[in-house]
Amino acid sequence: MLAVLIFDQLNDVVYLRCDHKFVRHVRLMAASQGLLDQAEVDLDEVVQLDPNIVVQLFSPLVTSQRIMATQFNNPYTSVSCQDGTTIVFQEYAGYLFVGVGNQEESHLQRVVSITIRVVQLIVGPCVTMLKRSEEKSVLLDSLLEAWQRLYAQEQSYLVEAVERLVVNAELSAASIKALAAVVDTLRPAQDLTPRHALFFVRNKLLALYSSRNASELTASDLLFLNLLVASSQVKDRQSYTDTNTNTNNTKDDDDDDDDDKTSGPTQTVEEDGDGEEKHRDDGIEIDGSDSGEFFSIPNTPALTRNTMHKQDGNGVGVGVSVGVGDDGGGGGGGGDSCGLMGQVLLLKTETCRLTPHLVHLHTLSEGLALVIVSEVNRTQLSVQLMAMLTCAEELAEGNSGGGGSSRGRVLLEACDTALKKTHDLARRLPKGRVYDRVEKTLQQVQYRWEGVKRSGIEEWVKSGGCSEDVPSRVDASLTSLIESIRSSWRAACLMVAPNSGVALVEAAVATATTRMADYCHFLEVKALRNMTLGCRSALSISKYLEDFPGLVHFLYVDRSGHQLTAPTLLPVGSGGEEDGPATPTRALTLARVWSMVEFARSHLSKGHLSLMWKDTTFSYAYFLWFEDGSSNPMKPEPLDEMALDGLPLPGILCQDFYRALAARAFPGMDPSRVRAYELFCVHLGLATSPCVLEHTRRLAATIWEVAGPLEANPADLL
Repeated sequence: MLAVLIFDQLNDVVYLRCDHKFVRHVRLMAASQGLLDQAEVDLDEVVQLDPNIVVQLFSPLVTSQRIMATQFNNPYTSVSCQDGTTIVFQEYAGYLFVGVGNQEESHLQRVVSITIRVVQLIVGPCVTMLKRSEEKSVLLDSLLEAWQRLYAQEQSYLVEAVERLVVNAELSAASIKALAAVVDTLRPAQDLTPRHALFFVRNKLLALYSSRNASELTASDLLFLNLLVASSQVKDRQSYTDTNTNTNNTKDDDDDDDDDKTSGPTQTVEEDGDGEEKHRDDGIEIDGSDSGEFFSIPNTPALTRNTMHKQDGNGVGVGVSVGVGDDGGGGGGGGDSCGLMGQVLLLKTETCRLTPHLVHLHTLSEGLALVIVSEVNRTQLSVQLMAMLTCAEELAEGNSGGGGSSRGRVLLEACDTALKKTHDLARRLPKGRVYDRVEKTLQQVQYRWEGVKRSGIEEWVKSGGCSEDVPSRVDASLTSLIESIRSSWRAACLMVAPNSGVALVEAAVATATTRMADYCHFLEVKALRNMTLGCRSALSISKYLEDFPGLVHFLYVDRSGHQLTAPTLLPVGSGGEEDGPATPTRALTLARVWSMVEFARSHLSKGHLSLMWKDTTFSYAYFLWFEDGSSNPMKPEPLDEMALDGLPLPGILCQDFYRALAARAFPGMDPSRVRAYELFCVHLGLATSPCVLEHTRRLAATIWEVAGPLEANPADLL
């Protein structure tokens, strides 16, 4: 069972995504409390979920959480129930994100953290857009579904690092030149500034080209861009399947009206005696309740506030999305008949943590996708509005009195300055619909700001105001101001037509298609066997592993740039030589590798940087170490519970855990000057500890022979 819910300040459901087990669980609870008649609960056909029932069931818990947070400054992190259900809580922009499931608390926290990060990526602080815009809700659904699938299948998403496609210099140079031509084609665009162009091949980064003065794309943004590619390709396949299915059904109806109609593909799930789905893998039993049971909106009808739909008989769950209409706020995605898709995403840059970008993507061939990232020319507007929003939220939280009245005065002055700069920047926008909308919303912000000044906030600040004694007038005026700022930010940063510069983008896509036509088939095969199919002068992974007897698998991550080097885990029956009957990798399943990483992470969160353990078949080892810029080892300070408290979950998608860890392990030193490295190793069970340590040392020193220097920039080839 797994569900993610978002509640607003009134405890209303803004967004809900759940599987069919959660629907069944909620309906049973509703029936037990008299919210549903027992006759209405049909466990064999559980496909409906009324959001009003969800609100009634969760309101006491949500209210209790808010009271603990606002009045006692001691909010819940999780709640464990007697039936094994765990509920986790996180807050963002005043909205409460709740995860419900029977998985480990750490996994639920990761699911909720990823949800918050994706929400930031697509709507920023305007979380209410998920309720008003079906388009944004569908996009969030598809990205979460893509992350869930890739997290369970791809090593790069398991360790949250970018995996490069290892190719020779000739192909790398050809890819970079194609991307450079793409960026050059887009330079005449008026409202957009082309910043980056990328090639992804089956979730691996082939090449990246950035224009001059462009902010560097972070590794987490690269992973999120690939999520967008993965979700769009799934939609394309589903659309193609649905089209073919409808065509076949029409033919069947014409031939024989008595024939049964076929619908979308079904999923076969093994059930145990209790009806719980289980996947069995080499004696390891894994609960499959959160793997494959979520559905994006195109597959499963949305259950909205106004409508209830029953799903098709082939479904095994329900994807629920709560929303009321579309606010027409722009910033949506669009696609054309040629498969070109555009989405507004808010990427992190040095200038602003929510910088609006228009991302175009197009699948050139099976597995090969082109991604074009263009910065919308409203970054400074976003900077000033976000600065004002941050100050207003800090005032509303009553944090202005921590250092006397001086901090409060600084916040008030910062709001005033940011508003003036915003007005100046808005006047430079081209005249049109966006200009009119931004001007109108800024007038509202100005009016609300004057209301805040008249509410007595200056007197409250001078008295050393704090959260316990915020006057009601001040609180109400600040709340109205915050909502107005968010509306203005939405108009300025999210009202971007997805077809902006579409003619230039289509020309750029045509250029890339022509230049990469000769390599598409090879890249498709290469992506499936990234480290097993040699295509460079260096060693292939098979030859490389011969020097490490007993070593079955490894994952090497350079955390300075978050780049992953690892052999490809081929599925059983793929037919490769490396996957033959006599090789020990046949016994190494995805379940064991995933279990190894999760076990290592659980100890890493406790401050254990090196550990070794074994099961009945394999020996496992994990090491995290630090070096300076000259590759000299650095010894970290002892990490006690206080130093570890407040660290994010290991990974980079939510927050950069390794940068935060370096800041605590080396106090007083710039974390950017500390280089971190991770190594996971799997050996046969007979391998001794000295053997494992020797292999670890040699792997760290010679891994560049397989993948090439990790510091190498493909642009240097030009």
